[in-house]
Amino acid sequence: MKGRRNNPFAALNGAEPVLLAESADTGRLNLRWTYTWSSGWSLTATADSTYDWKGDQWTIPLGLFAGKVTKVSGQLVQFGVGPRYYADSAQSEPHGWGLRAIVVLIFPK
Repeated sequence: MKGRRNNPFAALNGAEPVLLAESADTGRLNLRWTYTWSSGWSLTATADSTYDWKGDQWTIPLGLFAGKVTKVSGQLVQFGVGPRYYADSAQSEPHGWGLRAIVVLIFPK
């Protein structure tokens, strides 16, 4: 990790688009950008899109999340929170604004 903290481009995580075939009638496109500071704070922008080939419909949630890695009773933990907006979605999918919160236990080697 040395050198990555001072180089904003080295902290890019998953910057390349990934297209996954979930089944014959859906696909996913996951875009992520994360910048991490040496203080343990991070900022992540996401666009995790799903396309329904049969229904010809996108579901596109956009997110902007802040996170912090810290220790709780000696255990490394990441906490994160941020808004999510559905730019486009199928009739049966979520619409409008939402909130995402995460807690991740970290077990380094």
